[in-house]
Amino acid sequence: MRVVQSVKNTKRKSSNIMKEGWLVHFSSKDTLRKRHYWRLDSKCITLFQNDTGSKYYKEIPLSEVLSLDPAKTFNLLSEGSNAHCFEIATGSLVYYVGENLARPEGPGSMSAHSSMLVSGVGPDVARMWEMAIQHALMPAISKGLSHGSRHSGHSKYKQS
Repeated sequence: MRVVQSVKNTKRKSSNIMKEGWLVHFSSKDTLRKRHYWRLDSKCITLFQNDTGSKYYKEIPLSEVLSLDPAKTFNLLSEGSNAHCFEIATGSLVYYVGENLARPEGPGSMSAHSSMLVSGVGPDVARMWEMAIQHALMPAISKGLSHGSRHSGHSKYKQS
């Protein structure tokens, strides 16, 4: 008799969700652009198959994120495809996130903008996600610090 153990990628909805919505991405190992429902909480980014279920495609722990940068690597793009908007680097691969479409102008531009939010493409959608992830990556400021010492975290002052 053969016993097979399978792992089911499911997750309960976290109570501390910082941001959620549709977003497109591809990676340094798989250049096919995929669309998933992203949820960002204080510990990880989870890419779900849809916006209602608990099955997920991938989980990116924030502790494994080495860098978050604006788009800078374009050699993986196929001819005629749109550029990505930002990059999330981990130890094992790089996620190329968003799709930089030309901004719609004219009478239907507001409805086109809201459809971009639903579809997960466009520079505005990606910019909001990049800022939210950057915020989640910032170390928590302990409550015992005074306001003056909070701002001096990365700079040193000389005593005169």
